[in-house]
Amino acid sequence: MKFFIKVNLSKDNSIAVTRDVMKLFREENYEYRLNREPGVENVCPDRCVIVPFEEGLEWCDVIVTIGGDGTLLQAARNSYGMHIPLLGVNLGTLGFLTEVDSNHLEEALQQLLDGDYSVEERMMLEGTVITRDGEISSIALNDIVINRTGSLQIIRFDIWLNNVLLKRYNADGCIVSTPTGSTGYNLSAGGPVVDPTSEAMVMTNICSHNLFNRGVVLAGNKLITIVIPGERQGRNQQVEAAFDGSFKVKLNTGDCINITMAPCTTKIIRLEPVGFMEILHKKMSQS
Repeated sequence: MKFFIKVNLSKDNSIAVTRDVMKLFREENYEYRLNREPGVENVCPDRCVIVPFEEGLEWCDVIVTIGGDGTLLQAARNSYGMHIPLLGVNLGTLGFLTEVDSNHLEEALQQLLDGDYSVEERMMLEGTVITRDGEISSIALNDIVINRTGSLQIIRFDIWLNNVLLKRYNADGCIVSTPTGSTGYNLSAGGPVVDPTSEAMVMTNICSHNLFNRGVVLAGNKLITIVIPGERQGRNQQVEAAFDGSFKVKLNTGDCINITMAPCTTKIIRLEPVGFMEILHKKMSQS
C-alpha cells in the first residue's frame, strides 16, 4: 500500500503531525510521498519525496489529508474520478469528514495498516453553469451554493425540478447539498441532516423572503435547474455559484445552472462504523 500525504500547513505549520505520520509509515516499511505546496520544502525532512498532486494521484493507493474537513474536500475535488480512498486527520474543530484526531494518531494509522477499516461511498454533485458565453462544469462533495454578490439586495431565482417549475424564490441564495454536506452550510441555514451514505440532494434557501422556507430532500437522480430571471426594473442580478466554497462561477440575468448527482463518488475510509452518529451526537451536545 502506497500513501500520498496532503498537508494543510496553516494547521500543521511545523509539520509535527505530518512527521509522525511519515515516521510510522517508514517504520512499517510503507512507501509514502508528500504533496508539493508552497513552504513544504522548508520544513520537510531531507528523506521525504515531494511530488505535485497529479503525480501523487497516479502513484498512490490511499490519500491521507492532514488539516480539517476543508483539506479533505479539496483533495476529493482534485482527485475526482480516480477512485482513490481518502483518510482525514483532523487538526481543527470537530469534523464530520476527518475522522482521525491527532491524540489517537498512532492507533488509528495502525488500524489502517492492519486493514481494519471500511470504505464509504459518498455521492457528489455535478453543476453546469450555462451562460451566454458558454458552459462551465465542476463538481462538489459538500454543496453548490448560489450566492448574491455586489450590492446587498436579495436575488430572485426560479427552481425547476426535472424541467418542471417548482417556484420562484426571493432570498439571499440557495444551497444544494449532498448528504455529506448536509451537516455543513445547509445545517447552519436550517436545513435537515441526512445520512451521509444515502443518495439524495438537499435544497435549502438562505434567508428566504417567501412564507414557505423549508428544506427539501430530493432523490439523487433528480435534475435541479436554478434560473436567474430578468428583472422588471432592468437590474442585472449579480450572482455566483460556489462549489464546495472554493471554485466560483459568476452568473448574470438570464443564466442558469443545472445540478445533478455526479457519475463518480468519493471513497472515505472509516475506522469506526458508528463514527457519523457519534460525531453528530457531540455536535448536538455542543449547541
